[in-house]
Amino acid sequence: VYEYIASHHIANSEATRRTLLESAPWLKPESISVIHNGVDVAAIDAAAPLPLPTDKTSVVFGFISRLDQRKGTRDLLEAWPQVAGAVDNVLLVIVGKGILEQEVADRARSLEGVTFLGYRSDVASVLKAVDVVVVPSHWEGFGLIAAEALAAQRPVIASDASSLPEIVRHEREGWLVPPGDPKILAATMIAAARDPDARAR
Repeated sequence: VYEYIASHHIANSEATRRTLLESAPWLKPESISVIHNGVDVAAIDAAAPLPLPTDKTSVVFGFISRLDQRKGTRDLLEAWPQVAGAVDNVLLVIVGKGILEQEVADRARSLEGVTFLGYRSDVASVLKAVDVVVVPSHWEGFGLIAAEALAAQRPVIASDASSLPEIVRHEREGWLVPPGDPKILAATMIAAARDPDARAR
């Protein structure tokens, strides 16, 4: 199908394009173009922030994702106690569903400053309600939530993995961290929480 039927291929990131070329070496590089996934900026602009159980002095981190190991869900849960212990008035909002949903719900109840909202269709409203979006994925095909976060004018802490550096440049749109490293993830979240100027920039 790849070699004889399709005349051209579209990949949603340079990382996906590289994967295609590595897994199908008979494809010609010139036969694969990259078109990044689109974001409805107008819909995000129009969304009203979701009311959250916090006050204006809090720094709110958002994790909006399928709940599985590949998305770095457990890495974030491991990192969070260090963040909550180091910074006053921080909140972590988790949105999503998946194989780790019950585990996440149970951990959220046991951890300080964590609100688990389950699945929600109003992602834009969630984005408008948080200060920083965390995308600690081990790998991504594209990483749409990172692009949506930037469209909502929210900085992103993302893994330096697969396609995410195509969306988030370190210390430009946010911060890049090694995938699967809760200690560095926690340190980066703490630094972001303590630096409102960097978040705004």
